[in-house]
Amino acid sequence: GAVIAACATSGKWELALHLVDELEASGLRPNVIIYTAAISACEKGKQFDKALDLFDALQQRGLQADVVTYNAMIAACEHGGRWEAALQFKAELRAQGLTPDIITYGSTIKACANAGKWEEALDLLSELREDSNVEPNVIAYGAVIAACVNAGQWKKALQLFAELPQRGLEADIITYNYVIAAFERAGHWQKAVQLLEELWQRPGSPEPDVFTYGAAINACLKSGRWQKALDLFDDLQQRGLTPNLVAYNAAISARAKGGQWQKALELFEDLQQAGLEPDSITYGAAISACKDSGKSEKALELFEDMKRRLPSGAPTLIAYSATISACVKGGHWQKAFDLFEELRQLNMDLDLVTYNAMLSACVKGNQWRKALDLFDELRKERGLEPDAITYNVIIAACETAGRFDEARAIFLEAHSKDCFPKEVLSTPGALDLRDLVLPVARTAVRAALYDLRRGDEDAEESPRFYAAPAGDSLRLVTNSKDGRVLLPAIDALDENILVTDPENPGIFVVPLGAILRQGAAKPSLSEE
Repeated sequence: GAVIAACATSGKWELALHLVDELEASGLRPNVIIYTAAISACEKGKQFDKALDLFDALQQRGLQADVVTYNAMIAACEHGGRWEAALQFKAELRAQGLTPDIITYGSTIKACANAGKWEEALDLLSELREDSNVEPNVIAYGAVIAACVNAGQWKKALQLFAELPQRGLEADIITYNYVIAAFERAGHWQKAVQLLEELWQRPGSPEPDVFTYGAAINACLKSGRWQKALDLFDDLQQRGLTPNLVAYNAAISARAKGGQWQKALELFEDLQQAGLEPDSITYGAAISACKDSGKSEKALELFEDMKRRLPSGAPTLIAYSATISACVKGGHWQKAFDLFEELRQLNMDLDLVTYNAMLSACVKGNQWRKALDLFDELRKERGLEPDAITYNVIIAACETAGRFDEARAIFLEAHSKDCFPKEVLSTPGALDLRDLVLPVARTAVRAALYDLRRGDEDAEESPRFYAAPAGDSLRLVTNSKDGRVLLPAIDALDENILVTDPENPGIFVVPLGAILRQGAAKPSLSEE
């Protein structure tokens, strides 16, 4: 029995099973203690099926499992990913008239938490809190908090964390790490940083580790506080901690967001010198840094290096999208098309970011037909919902190519979905174009002129964007001191636009009479 117990401690499950077999072969009957020790050995060796065989053998010999035996089986379920079996063993324990202890609860909760079953884990914690025979501990709370954070239930995680002091419990560093991750999910970067600082300042608190910093850095990064993220990365190193890959990846992303592509690449080299291997996230962050700084050649170099060094299929959609965007910014639109075709061959679930990058490539390559095809594909085949970026780019593709009918139709669709600022039509008799990119501003002017020319006729012909102004002119409010940027949209008129007020050089007027004189002829807006 002592030898088998030693096997349980060391996880030598094969030896434990061999000793049980020898006992039975010699005519000796193993007792509950021996079976329990052998089950524990299998549990530590992650041999759930072997542990279950031993439990069945125990029962077949008419032995009565005790709480320790059941706890060993529930722990085997936990390590074997069998959360439903863990619940069944716990229920059976009660059915046998036994009383669960904190180990029973803790192992069952962890079995559910590890399987992502946060609701079941939360129910078990609630049962534990109501059990007068058992006092909850930080392990049980920590497991449920972790399950809630991983499931995106950050509010529940923070509520449970707030209960710990009320029960006189002090969270361990793993629990603190999950709580900081909960603040990250909630967008509360200040609270994440504050909790990290409190751990250093409050006597008796667990000391932050690299994972604590990683969670806080990501919280800052996701809230756009890239400089604070970098400050934390520096603090991590100054305190003698060694950054892991997660921390490096976050720091590279922070450098990227700060437009510091050279420093991002320095970190890329530093992590390799530290003995870490870059993963697809590392490459994606480094490529994004180059993309945002217009270093398309370096982005392509990193992308090709990633494909050589990482296993087949490792390059992520993020890395592809960033490289495509870098190609577009660098004028390599044909390379962008090639990478997009690679993505299709890989059967990746293409997202809107990738399609927006490809639409930009179409604009750079004067491929308006391709742009319209992609616009249809992303909606009809991929089920994606265009955003303001999508509409801006597809309208620019059509407007640049002189496809004004298509541009107007898409503009009206986007306007109906409130993708453009409501201020465009906020002032009667005026179009506020200040928050629109130039191709969209021109399209808005064309759409307004189109509606004014057709008057009340053909009211059902197509959706109306602009109603007739109360005055005798259409005022165009812009950020430009030179109205010539809008001339392509109104060049069919006889009258030139006029500056209405020397103090407001960005406001131009199109006389309503000039518009209405063109009303008799309502040709297609598009150039042939």
